[in-house]
Amino acid sequence: MLCNLWKYSNTHYALYITDKKVMQSINRYYLKKGFKEMATYQKDNKIIARQYLIPVNQLRTAKRLEKVGNE
Repeated sequence: MLCNLWKYSNTHYALYITDKKVMQSINRYYLKKGFKEMATYQKDNKIIARQYLIPVNQLRTAKRLEKVGNE
């Protein structure tokens, strides 16, 4: 699956994910910790990817999720 992490601003990073398990994990645990959903990508009315806005203090978590999503 595809996972990309990049610097969005001085205070946030952006994370693009196509892995359903990682998306479920973020929705279950990390939306309460400052992650925000920026965009959803759909094909034939099915979500194929999501993009999240992540605060800098959650960067270590985001890197781990990116690594899991790229396996």
